Amino acid sequence: MIYVFRKEMKKWHTVLWVVLIALVFGGGIGIWRSKGIDYGVIGKVNDQDILFSTYRQSLSDINNRLQMIRSYAKMYGFSEEMFLKGMLGADSPEDFALNTSIKNALWDGIVNDLHITVGSTLLKQEIVKGMPKEFMDENGFINMEAYQNYLIHMSMTPAEFEDARAREVRRSVINKAIETAAYEPLFLVREHYNAQNSSKSFVVAKLSFDAFMKKTLAESLDEKALDAYFQAHKEAYRTPELKKVYYWIASAKDYADKIVVDDSAIRAFYEKNKSNMFRIAPKVKVRRLVLKIEKGSKKTLDIRNKAEELREQAIAAPENFSSLIKKYSEHESAKDGGALDFFGRGTHEKVFEDAAFGLKNPLDISAVIRTKQGYEIIQLVERQKASEKPLDVVKDQIAKDLHAKKSIQALRSDLETMMHGAKTDIAVLHKFVQQAQFSDQETDWLSSKDVREGDLTGMLAQRAFGKGKRISPFGFFMLKDEYVIYKLGDTKKSDIPALSAIKETVIKDYQNNKAQKKIKEAVMRIKAGVLNQGVALNAQAEQEDATIIETGMITAKDEVKGLEKSLITRLFVLSDKAQVLEHRQGEDYYVAQLVAEGEVKVEGFEKTRTSLLKEGKIRATKDMPAAFIASLHRIAKIEIDKNVLNKTMTTRD
Repeated sequence: MIYVFRKEMKKWHTVLWVVLIALVFGGGIGIWRSKGIDYGVIGKVNDQDILFSTYRQSLSDINNRLQMIRSYAKMYGFSEEMFLKGMLGADSPEDFALNTSIKNALWDGIVNDLHITVGSTLLKQEIVKGMPKEFMDENGFINMEAYQNYLIHMSMTPAEFEDARAREVRRSVINKAIETAAYEPLFLVREHYNAQNSSKSFVVAKLSFDAFMKKTLAESLDEKALDAYFQAHKEAYRTPELKKVYYWIASAKDYADKIVVDDSAIRAFYEKNKSNMFRIAPKVKVRRLVLKIEKGSKKTLDIRNKAEELREQAIAAPENFSSLIKKYSEHESAKDGGALDFFGRGTHEKVFEDAAFGLKNPLDISAVIRTKQGYEIIQLVERQKASEKPLDVVKDQIAKDLHAKKSIQALRSDLETMMHGAKTDIAVLHKFVQQAQFSDQETDWLSSKDVREGDLTGMLAQRAFGKGKRISPFGFFMLKDEYVIYKLGDTKKSDIPALSAIKETVIKDYQNNKAQKKIKEAVMRIKAGVLNQGVALNAQAEQEDATIIETGMITAKDEVKGLEKSLITRLFVLSDKAQVLEHRQGEDYYVAQLVAEGEVKVEGFEKTRTSLLKEGKIRATKDMPAAFIASLHRIAKIEIDKNVLNKTMTTRD
């Protein structure tokens, strides 16, 4: 079982690391092109299938995350492509989802080799942990109807969801094992310390993009060069295909008046679900006798023996236990005979609850237990058995829930009937929305970049452009608690406008590109002068109208006017005066050279050695799992059929 694995992990994490490394080098290397993978399989990793369903789930997850943070890209002025590249480390959400699927398959291979399993009790706990709070009732049980709606939104069955959660738990075991085994060698810790505490001086040349742009703008415009630039980059000016979508919002509330929920339906639902949805957990009422233990006390054994003596007295005369409590207990409840009112599990220490709920009959006395309070003895006063809320108490809520559910079912049934008829006559759709008095609505012009999960505009764009969905001229889908009926509208085809129509924009881009080339050429001349001709950096930089910054002796922790912290940190990678560092910050460039270097005091490292090793452990713990999976990826036999993937993406719903 998984809890046994975790219990033993600390004892054998070094052995595990050796085993994992051996597994890494046990893989094969190969490239494969499929001639006929099963339709639901998009590839293999070390002969383990990658299913389209797992890829689709990864894609859905990343699209939901991106939708939440896209606004930040606009806020800080990033292009969407640049933002996605920075956030994902991939060219598109689809590439990221595929990489995630491959990575998970690599983890699963290690999990399978080590035969790690997840017990049903732990799996239930992890499923509950992963549930949003609104899906839980006041007794800590899952609201099954909310759970079902959540799975519908995620396009998963309960079995698929639980299987995915189990895989995540098993992967986390391996991840934890690698983190436990991770360490940073002493020489790397020392190098890190030296980099943080050594003192060096540098000369830095700053080349401002604005200065090069100013020079470029002062030059006369070359029309032939402008036209040549446009011809070479005209695809960048292509306008995307645009579409409009007509849509109508259909709410189950519109069907509420048609639905009747009778008492027999309410009672049937109650009888079917009372044991999980309306369960009241058992409770106990007890008395407690507490002998406290002061922190650092050397009398622990004496106190334990005293508790055992009092327990013997309590067993001999359980009806007098409250008197013993008033005389000996050191808990604030002693004045009330140690009485503790009815409570359920999850309100006290586990050891206390286990002892209390383990008592069978009133007046039964527990064994002496050790809690945070001290040594304790518990007596059962009364037990309330598990029960269900009466039907009268929950009747109105059941009626409300059934009413909403039946309204949704009735609406969906009518929508499916409408869709069947609209396939042969689109007028059926128009008649349906007119009779239902749904409001006519229309999107702005949409492009394929608007495709995303989770919001109305993004999902309408998804239907219009078919990214991950097949394109249908009309249809419906569910969004939160409502249905959206849609029909594709007008289309503007993709086109490259004439230069004359966008000349002002092209001129700006052309001049920007020209200034970028000028600044890069200046950087190359400075580096060539220093590295190849032995010219001093400041002398070479002055010829390029660069700004010279001399830092003086500084450490990596110091601040220097005119230099960002990230650049100061990078400066300290220079270890030789013959080296030159190039750094880009925004559109500006910096070229730096080491001038002088101070000595690092060895005694400083020795004094802080313990804390430095701990910091090294933290760094290694953070980096090691990613490094480990990267090593698996390098030698894995990865088999991806792009044809199957693309075909599946365009034909599956």
